[in-house]
Parts: sequence; structure tokens; C-alpha cells
Amino acid sequence: MKQQGINLSNVAIVLELPPTVAEKVLDLRAIYDPDLALNIPVEITVAGSSGLGTIEPDQDSELVFAELEQIAQETAPFEIYLDKVFRFPNSLVYSFAIGAAQPIIDLHRRLAASKIRFKASPYPFVPHCSLHIWGELDPELESELLKIQITDRFMLDSFALYQLVEAKAVALVKRYQFPSVD
Repeated sequence: MKQQGINLSNVAIVLELPPTVAEKVLDLRAIYDPDLALNIPVEITVAGSSGLGTIEPDQDSELVFAELEQIAQETAPFEIYLDKVFRFPNSLVYSFAIGAAQPIIDLHRRLAASKIRFKASPYPFVPHCSLHIWGELDPELESELLKIQITDRFMLDSFALYQLVEAKAVALVKRYQFPSVD
């Protein structure tokens, strides 16, 4: 199918953390991975790195956007928290695990079952918020990083599309709001 509308190349679907928590994560990233702090928003990738890869670019962007709008309208805001820091096996990636992650897992499943096509990912889906992804950490910094805790519980009420625009930089494409719950 010929692509129409917006270029969907290298587009991921993410849950952006609210500013109060994002600032705390950014402060940590500034210490442990300054490139990550400067170039990537504080988020939880739902499609783009594990489970589902990025959106296949050769599909109609209007169909993709309509599917995403429908999924957003079927998603209620939900509360999560950042759990313990862990290191992905055989990698240099350190992340917060996500506590109360079932709504994120459910969202990932709905995306996988949608009409949207995604590139393959060799990794199973693990909800996480990255703290360090580029370069080696010395053992002392690694030990410090693995002890960090942020105990705030917070609400997520939207997801967003971000596109890789440079090797270590992304740009917002579109944001989808979940309906408010009264």
C-alpha cells in the first residue's frame, strides 16, 4: 500500500511521564547518560523497542492515525510508578521497571491486535523507563544507579508518536489524549 500523509519512518509509540516525575528522571539521566537527558523525552516505549518494533512506514498514515485515535478513546487514564532500576541482560541499558504495569501491557496488546503494522522486534515487551542507554558505566556508577528509587505514583493520560530524526534525537509527531474519567 502506498504511504499517504505523514512519513511514518522510525516512529515509536510512547507514554510520556508527567513533568514532576520526568524532571527527577532527567536529573538522573544528566548524571548517568547526558546524551539521553538532552535528546530523548522521559517516556515508556509501548511500540518501537521491544515487543513491537516501530510502525511500518509503508502504510497509510491516516489509517494509522484513525486506529490510534480509536485505541486512545478506549483507554482510561491509569496510575503507575517507577520501580527498581535494573540492567537489561547482555546490554548497557539501565532502566526503571514499571510498577502496576498491567494497563501498559494491555495497551501494547491492543496495538499489536490493531490494523497497524509494526516492524519485528527481537525482544519481548518489558515496560520500562530508560536511565542509561549509551556507553559503558564504571562499576561505581553502576552500583549507585542500581540503588536509585523514585517513589512517586503518577497518572498517565495520553500516548504520543515520536520519530527518530537523528542517531540520538527524536521529534514529536502527534499526541493522543485518553478520555477523562469523572
